[in-house]
Amino acid sequence: MAAAFFAALVVTTVITAIIGYLCLRGDSMTFALLHLAFNILLYTLVVKWRGLTGGEPGIMGASRPEIFSGPIGYFFFVLIVVVICYVLIRIVLNSPFSRVAQGLRENEERLLFLGINTRRFQLVTFIISGFFAAVAGILLAMLDKGTFPAYINLTRSAEGLMMCLIGGMYSFFGPTIGATIVVIVGTVTSTYLNQWQGLLGVIIIACVIGFRGGILGKRKSKIKVAEAVKK
Repeated sequence: MAAAFFAALVVTTVITAIIGYLCLRGDSMTFALLHLAFNILLYTLVVKWRGLTGGEPGIMGASRPEIFSGPIGYFFFVLIVVVICYVLIRIVLNSPFSRVAQGLRENEERLLFLGINTRRFQLVTFIISGFFAAVAGILLAMLDKGTFPAYINLTRSAEGLMMCLIGGMYSFFGPTIGATIVVIVGTVTSTYLNQWQGLLGVIIIACVIGFRGGILGKRKSKIKVAEAVKK
């Protein structure tokens, strides 16, 4: 499993680099459409590639480290990995690279005038995102003791965007808050409702309309306004 862990990180990072390079060759609309097309392509490949999966829709047998094999032990294993990832992301966010990434978000044209290769920074950002998504996928495979095509379908891919919209994509802990809400709603309400995705849709609409920039985004904007009034 140790070899599979690192192999998954390497393979996913390489695939992310290839997909990112191709998707970033156009404008934002082209990027979105190509990203969607690759999602459909990979999902079809996973479903149809029965030679790799042994004839079954998915790969079974993913094990956990022996010392963390139990539910409580695995919880703490995931917690340790997540804390390490949070520290690494915080380091990236406090680096000069992050300042350029923020400039890309706010005004890409100005960075082009400064002579910065924006496509290179966008590709590196895309690869970093794919790396941490690979870590999350590995942890999920260990939790379910296998991998399944549902992990890569459009609904699962959209969950990440939902989490960011609900929690706030401009806050460091915003996506975490959004992920907590999505998981709780999916786990609790799915027991009582067959169409629990509808309730999740209502929550997303309420957060987008009622919370500017997500739950933490509105709180952050209020703090900025209060500081401006004091000054």
